[in-house]
Amino acid sequence: MGEVGKAESRGSQKPRKDKGQVMATERDLYCIAWIAEQYAVRGDQLQRLLSRFPNPDYPYQGELIAKTTVRDQIGRWQRAGWVEYRRVLAGEAGYAWVTKKGLQLVDLDEIYQAREPASTRLKHLCAIAQLRLWLDQKYAWKSERRYRAEELERSQVKKGKTLGPIPDAVITQKNGVVAIEVELTAKKPDEIEKKLVGLGRDCVLRGKGYEKAFDAIWFYVNS
Repeated sequence: MGEVGKAESRGSQKPRKDKGQVMATERDLYCIAWIAEQYAVRGDQLQRLLSRFPNPDYPYQGELIAKTTVRDQIGRWQRAGWVEYRRVLAGEAGYAWVTKKGLQLVDLDEIYQAREPASTRLKHLCAIAQLRLWLDQKYAWKSERRYRAEELERSQVKKGKTLGPIPDAVITQKNGVVAIEVELTAKKPDEIEKKLVGLGRDCVLRGKGYEKAFDAIWFYVNS
């Protein structure tokens, strides 16, 4: 076959069905599930999260990947339809949250609903995500969102109904299960007492009977 014939043969090949499609990587699956568990994650926190996956092809700035790489990654997720990303609060980076398609990607669509978090919750969600970035590589972390979903199933309470005090997260460490509380503003003593009593009385079925759900409660506040 001559050169012309070869060129015609190559040109007649059908385009791949997945051409232009964003293919999910191990890092995508990890990060998108992480974001979904936390409801929403701020852009600078995404930089730290993505930096957990070293890759010589991505430029680093010290211990972190470059901000341009983070923007490229967020754009890629948006093109795939897995996340939404928008600046909401003045003077802060944007926030990312997971879409229904993103939840389907990480097999969480039957547990969580895809919706934009209220702007009034973002600072609190940000503080919890910051704490998780610090703790979840030392301890097994269960998000408030996951804990709430499990409690709804366990207690058979309808969605939207009151479950009583729900911790901001739960970690498991060598001394047992710990409820995590993050407070950004000062609370009245009776509010703190009510929360402590509620969490202290919460019980779960373990082994042969019911036991206290938490062996300790850790509070984190502004310095």
